[in-house]
Amino acid sequence: MEKVKVAFTIEHGGEIISFTKPSEIKDSNVLELLRHRFTEFEKQIKLQSVQEYLKKRIGEENAQHIKISFET
Repeated sequence: MEKVKVAFTIEHGGEIISFTKPSEIKDSNVLELLRHRFTEFEKQIKLQSVQEYLKKRIGEENAQHIKISFET
């Protein structure tokens, strides 16, 4: 099986930064922003997963009455 190399490209402050792993990012502000965005993305995915699970488990009507939150 072949390995797939994934590269990320982000624009920050008018500068375009490409990298394949976070350790390649030299600017600590960009690295912190990236960490924050990935953390928010992870929360969003988890929230949507729980919502979908509840809809399937107890039905969409009942799931609408449940508030989901995450503590970090």
